[in-house]
Amino acid sequence: MTKIENTEAVIMKNILGRPCCKISVLAGNIGDSFVKLYQVAHPDYTENIHSCPHLGFSLEADARTFSLWVSSSDKAFPLYKGDSVRLKFEDNRYMQITFSVGGQQIGREKRNIALLSDFEILQLLECPLIEAEVSNYKSGTSSIYNFSTRPTSQYTGGLEGGKLIQVVVKRILGARQMLNSLPN
Repeated sequence: MTKIENTEAVIMKNILGRPCCKISVLAGNIGDSFVKLYQVAHPDYTENIHSCPHLGFSLEADARTFSLWVSSSDKAFPLYKGDSVRLKFEDNRYMQITFSVGGQQIGREKRNIALLSDFEILQLLECPLIEAEVSNYKSGTSSIYNFSTRPTSQYTGGLEGGKLIQVVVKRILGARQMLNSLPN
């Protein structure tokens, strides 16, 4: 089993008390569910990746919906209502996500959520993600994030980082299938 394959999803109750599927182990890291991409323009990008601002993605599902949680450690990109993230895939396709609600502060990060369609889930599953561009609606600024070319606690390099997102989607789909087969 490769490092990224050591990813597990569980069925648990969400904050509303409803059953949902979440990642409980990500690439061997217990309790970590956000796959991280790092800001390319940051001066430490080639030297010390862990001091760079990051953008994280985590997927959840209940019986009917898929939710993509996005986290940002960059104060310039607080993930407010109207902010957006544009995902670029290895085959040069794109997916645009615009936040329709305000984000929330969780520790040092801002987080926001977007609902994904079945088509968007399939797009995440079909081709590895290679970068994300986050845009601040109020300031008009944007920044590009990608998977580190250096090893991290989650993946050994950029290509493996993109594949980790696919593994997360597979695990959530498997857990959701089990959730939907449970008696009401």
